[in-house]
Amino acid sequence: IALVGQGRIRELNKKYRGKNRVTDVLSFSYDNAEGDISGKARYNLGEIVICLKEVKKNAKKFKQNFKKELVRVLIHGILHLLGEDHEKSRKEAELMEKKEEYYLSQLKIKN
Repeated sequence: IALVGQGRIRELNKKYRGKNRVTDVLSFSYDNAEGDISGKARYNLGEIVICLKEVKKNAKKFKQNFKKELVRVLIHGILHLLGEDHEKSRKEAELMEKKEEYYLSQLKIKN
């Protein structure tokens, strides 16, 4: 998990997604398995990049507390690493949103 400023996340968003704008979270999947010293496979899902300033702005916009919004974007990023993609279709977006809400509810973070 990398915490970055607005300039860096804009740079990454432009370079890897072709979108020249700031966003709250980006996920970069590694899609590989590596062996560790015990010989067991360990899986490294990838990297999640979060812009705290955008999270703070979104928390205010959606009337959430900062902690809850930060956890929401982290869950969002993890779901992307697990293969979820809300940009495929409306149905996929709704499914991903339901999963985000489920995991948030399991953490019992109050607003």
